[in-house]
Amino acid sequence: MDYIRDIKLFAPLLVMSLLTSTAAKSQTVLATDGAEMTGQLMQWTTAKFEPPTVPAGAPKRKTAAKLQSNVNVIRVDDLIAEGSITVDSLTEAPAMAPAQLKPSHRQEAEPAGSSLDSPAGPVNAVLTISATAGGLVLSPESLTFAKAGDKVTVRLPASEAPGLQLFVRDQKIAELGAGATELTARKAGSTELYAVANGRMYIIQVRVESVTSRGPALTVPKALVSLKGVVKDTGASATYPGLEQATQADPAPGPVSAGDVSGDEVNPAAPSLKASIAETARSLLRQASDGRRFYNAKDKIGYTTAQVQLIDDRSNPSAGLIYPVAGVSVRVLGTEFISKTDAAGHLTIRDMPRQARFMLRIDDPSGQYRPAIAEISTADLVGGVTRLRVMRNFAFDALTTIASSVQQSTHGSYCSMVSDRDGEDHLGPAADIAVQIDVAAEGPFYFNKFGFLDRSMSATGADGRFCYFNVAPGPMAISLFKRGDWVATLPLSVFANRHLEDHLDLSAVTAFATQFASMATAQEQLSSDVSIAAHYQQVDMIDLLPLGSDAPLPQVAPGRVANADGLVSHQGKVRAFARAAEFEPVVYTYPAGDEQTVTPLIPRGFIDDMSLNAQVVHDPELGSVLAEFAAPEGATQETISMRLVDQDGHDVGDGWYFSDAPLTKAIFFNVPAGTYSLQVQTKGGYWLNSDTVLVYNETTSYMRLGNMLRYHVPN
Repeated sequence: MDYIRDIKLFAPLLVMSLLTSTAAKSQTVLATDGAEMTGQLMQWTTAKFEPPTVPAGAPKRKTAAKLQSNVNVIRVDDLIAEGSITVDSLTEAPAMAPAQLKPSHRQEAEPAGSSLDSPAGPVNAVLTISATAGGLVLSPESLTFAKAGDKVTVRLPASEAPGLQLFVRDQKIAELGAGATELTARKAGSTELYAVANGRMYIIQVRVESVTSRGPALTVPKALVSLKGVVKDTGASATYPGLEQATQADPAPGPVSAGDVSGDEVNPAAPSLKASIAETARSLLRQASDGRRFYNAKDKIGYTTAQVQLIDDRSNPSAGLIYPVAGVSVRVLGTEFISKTDAAGHLTIRDMPRQARFMLRIDDPSGQYRPAIAEISTADLVGGVTRLRVMRNFAFDALTTIASSVQQSTHGSYCSMVSDRDGEDHLGPAADIAVQIDVAAEGPFYFNKFGFLDRSMSATGADGRFCYFNVAPGPMAISLFKRGDWVATLPLSVFANRHLEDHLDLSAVTAFATQFASMATAQEQLSSDVSIAAHYQQVDMIDLLPLGSDAPLPQVAPGRVANADGLVSHQGKVRAFARAAEFEPVVYTYPAGDEQTVTPLIPRGFIDDMSLNAQVVHDPELGSVLAEFAAPEGATQETISMRLVDQDGHDVGDGWYFSDAPLTKAIFFNVPAGTYSLQVQTKGGYWLNSDTVLVYNETTSYMRLGNMLRYHVPN
């Protein structure tokens, strides 16, 4: 994969990644290797999670390097090519304290009476930028203004630094004048001044003091994460069209004012006893109010019976043509259930949990039909029969012969019908649809009006069908285009030595909305205090990208995003990727049509911290799954177990449990990319719930089963 070729172009992105981590006390220099970052987001390979060539999806991250104190140079030239950032060379330099500038930095042209030695901050001080063979030299290394209105003159280098660019992260706090020769303090707060030249970025801390200042909300970080594949462009943000802003919530309100505590003058550093009691009471009330905003829904456990019928590739139920598949073995992955279809292709699966999703493994002992994997959702059962399509080996061999393809047992195959609604709202096959996937495969191959595979066709015919052969197993993104215009991109998986018959319904557009919340940190969730471990805090804004889109969802209220036009769902689900510097890169799964969901963001470093407590060697190249089960009413009080099961019915590692009933939590580390069945069972093996989880390399997949997390809008 390519990386960053021109850091000048992507400087705002690097700023975004730097804004919300731990404060760096000295000037930081970021050197790049001159590679180019592309904007594709969701492709994966068996070794790496790479971006697709179609609209974006889920990116990856690398483990942040741990920096020592007083480190002021981070070199990433060779290390970023290895996929992670570590400290290759530590160059220590004494960090000059803000507003404690040496007399040698004072310029003769300064007005009499201005003192740079005073902690009050620079007034008409000078920031000198000079160019050397080793890069730019900025003096001083940090700036502190005593008050709004103070100014600093910026002395720029001559022609020895071509292409020099200066910009301020938050120009509401400090603003560069015309020609970037003067920096003016605008209001109290903290920001950074960035200088970019010759492929390097230099950062200077800027602080505007205030009597009532409560400290900076954001500072320069001590650690960086890889930006490979994170974004497609340089300024995509759900809130701001240009440089992406910080995503942390505003700091908590300050101490009570003098008017709140009659007769007492409030000193923020040492308040009176009365003021301290009032402030503490207000803080406790605010915490209690925040805690009541998020709650677990109270659903009741229930079971249902699934009626399934297998039909072959010739069947056309809308035309009354049914070709049943008899005598085929069907196994529910992760369970002991296995059965064979009867003469009409039917089988019955009893006592399946409601609102659950299971993976079925289909095998034919006689060899007449291709081995297959299918999904069944009990949420879709309304007393009818669920029909699943399988392909005859005879037909499959004929197709691969026409396509001049030899199917490999290590790869999968995929065929699907695309449907849409016409002008009269009738659902039927969609013609003139071109498809594209982001993994290695042979295809696509379309079918003509006679139903034959036609290698000359470049879009679907009247039947809306297409096929791919020798598809690399694992997650893939499939994009659909209508006469050249992009329609949708949907995530799904292909399995080795298995055929997948699918249905892509372009009319399955569902409304989407969700509320952001930050879950507790790893240390807090390991606390014995349940109120701390289960605490959620509202987050004002992050970027949430539906998988298959490169545009973040727009904000409609504090901490809430929605899509008024709706999103195309697949198999009753919508998936999205959370992108923010303060939180882990996570793929979330939402039920289609549910606009009351909550997106619990995972604090950055959570997975690494939990792996240390679990004494598991965490491989950042692989994926992980954070699974939660909130027991519904009527559920057994037995010990809950969760299993992650692959296409062969084998367990993928053991979950590490860090919370028990009523909210059971477990993490599965080092999970290869793919689709798995997440099973929730009692100790005695009774089904409680199940769902399918899509895992990407270098990304966490979050799944919550049972009672869903909900948000109460305060009055």
